[in-house]
Amino acid sequence: MEPRQVEALDDEDDWTGVASAAERRRRQNRVHQRAYRRSIPQPSSSNVLSRQKRHLKRIALNSASTSASAEPQAETSLVPDASLNARRPMTLSRMQEMYGIYYLLRCAGIRENVVEFLQRASSNWNLRLPTPRDLPALTRLNAFDALARNALVLGIPVELIESDEGNSLFIHQGPARPGSSEVLPPHLSPTALQRTVKHHPWLDLFPIPKMRDNILRGIRAGEIDEDELCNALVCDLLDLDSPSKSSLVIWGDAWDLNGWELGPEFFRRWGGLVQGCPEVLVATNYWRQKRGVGKIREINSGSSPAFNTT
Repeated sequence: MEPRQVEALDDEDDWTGVASAAERRRRQNRVHQRAYRRSIPQPSSSNVLSRQKRHLKRIALNSASTSASAEPQAETSLVPDASLNARRPMTLSRMQEMYGIYYLLRCAGIRENVVEFLQRASSNWNLRLPTPRDLPALTRLNAFDALARNALVLGIPVELIESDEGNSLFIHQGPARPGSSEVLPPHLSPTALQRTVKHHPWLDLFPIPKMRDNILRGIRAGEIDEDELCNALVCDLLDLDSPSKSSLVIWGDAWDLNGWELGPEFFRRWGGLVQGCPEVLVATNYWRQKRGVGKIREINSGSSPAFNTT
């Protein structure tokens, strides 16, 4: 029997003897991300709050010139789609608009893989030779970019997200003060639970308030493994080799729930996370209808977010 990799915490991390090259890379990426996060010092509370204030000031100024739309918009989508983006070719400059990725993705090995993939996909797209197998990875990277953009909107330092010991800024801020969240986009404004239940800041990046609360209740009750869920919902978005469709598709502004489409796989695996979120189904079906795809009729709220992640 071959020796186990010293970096592996368990058999799910160990790539020794794994025949599939894609699976080996997936496990190696997970271990490398963990090792990189350990090497990042956690920023001080004073630095965290001063950075947040600077970012929120920028958002407040930007918000003065743009109003939130009640109708989902597709103008900022980075995902190539024949029906919605026929007049917007996927050029390298557009792929470089995924500035959130370059802000949040600091692990050198994974960053290089992502940049190489985007350059190759862009070249194929500019030659009008898009490769269908690239679309799932592009969609996942677009979703990761959206989460990273929300980190910028919220003023969350990248060091805080990278650190395994990072705590949400909303915990640092303590109880809500009147008007303290008025500069934030409504769907990213913290809930009461986000201010009181200790959690890692990755959770704050999803613009679905009820979903965030559902996850926090699960964490508080010991029913949800926060690290496992983070790997499934966030880290796996960087798996460039998976042929499966992304369960998250972003068509509009990253911070606007109306621009998010959740795939059938999301509802099947994590329906319990969006229980009590009818607006998620409305937004999802809006985009499905735009593509001529049938509606999803209901949320499978009986699925287990704690264990149904495989």
